[in-house]
Amino acid sequence: MLQNKIKMSRQKSIIILPRLIDFDGDTTKRWYIEYSLRDPITGEMHRSRDSKVMNSIDDLDERRAYCNKRVEELTLQVKNGDVKALRKPIVYEDQLEYCNIASMYGRQRVSNITARTYLSEFLERKKSEVIHHTFQTYTSKLRIFCSWLDFRKLSGNHVSTITQGNICEFFHYIMIQKKVSKVTVLKYRQILYNFFKYLLVYKKVIQVNPVYDIPNVGVIKDEAPVPIPENIRKLLQSYMMQYDRQLWLVCMMQYYCAIRPGHELRLMKVGDINFDSHVIIIRQEIAKNRQKETVDIPNQLLEMMVDFYHLNDYPDDYYVFSQGGKPGVDHLGKNNFRLRFDKIRDNMKLPSYYKLYSFKHSGAVALINSGFGTYDLQRHFRHKSIVTTEQYFRKNLGEKNEKMMNEFPDI
Repeated sequence: MLQNKIKMSRQKSIIILPRLIDFDGDTTKRWYIEYSLRDPITGEMHRSRDSKVMNSIDDLDERRAYCNKRVEELTLQVKNGDVKALRKPIVYEDQLEYCNIASMYGRQRVSNITARTYLSEFLERKKSEVIHHTFQTYTSKLRIFCSWLDFRKLSGNHVSTITQGNICEFFHYIMIQKKVSKVTVLKYRQILYNFFKYLLVYKKVIQVNPVYDIPNVGVIKDEAPVPIPENIRKLLQSYMMQYDRQLWLVCMMQYYCAIRPGHELRLMKVGDINFDSHVIIIRQEIAKNRQKETVDIPNQLLEMMVDFYHLNDYPDDYYVFSQGGKPGVDHLGKNNFRLRFDKIRDNMKLPSYYKLYSFKHSGAVALINSGFGTYDLQRHFRHKSIVTTEQYFRKNLGEKNEKMMNEFPDI
């Protein structure tokens, strides 16, 4: 079964496993063991022969016993990728290196073609395809995967030798050692699937994507932000307007415009706000979907932005959220909003399930309770399909049945 998966058709095979050429037992001829490997760079098959020691053994039974043992040894080496034909040195950019080490020694590495090499190539490709936050997620998850390959002594092998069994073993590892949630397991699975799809479709160095039939592992953790009730929002508003007015603007822009705080709000510039047209432009380079989008500004928010925060008085190239609680030339750090909100929430002794992102969900609840239709919600939340919108509200807000609530018969 394994040999069929490795060989398949001869034209597309990556490995032809070792076999003994013994000329029907004729010891007067030179015996050898032959195997072939495809060069992952050029795509060419390279044939190798091993004839050491065996031809110096005159006794037929002893020679055959030695050869059979040697075939087993070579087969194991080939399956593990421990062969010279798969180890051509190349120069590559190591995207898995930690930033502080990379700044000291640089990212360039001279290496054989290994799993780490392909992981770095894949990350280099992803860097131009996804936003910075998503790229960081890819990097952190694949760094852990690479460390596990090191631990299992698989990182030096060719990627074609990584099996579905290895992948399942890795998922059990992160479950036991890292105690990750089911949501995190799904992220790992998607990222690893995309990596091996890259090897299968673009690099053509594997024949089967090994990320399938992943065990249902992971700790059930409900860490999703929940909508904040109106009375709690009023308390937060009063506190922030006294101690952190800039953060209250962050909360309002999530509530009224459903703009994501981590990247879209943090990197928003004054020029992205069209005060005449009542819209905010989400630039392509900061949008989660990598597409330029527009968001309507409700009147309540626009009034606060102009009359209280005076955003229209600042230069267009200023970041809306900068140092000193006002627009400026520098944007804030990626965890700045979250840490400030968590500190205020804890000072007020509010439950930890109220998070900064809860304001986006709170706005969604308010829109539904006001009777807005699915199409309006889809456009406002910038979902690509109605199905995505329905899934979002079902997951985060549940399903409401007005007739059931208002017309249930008395007991």
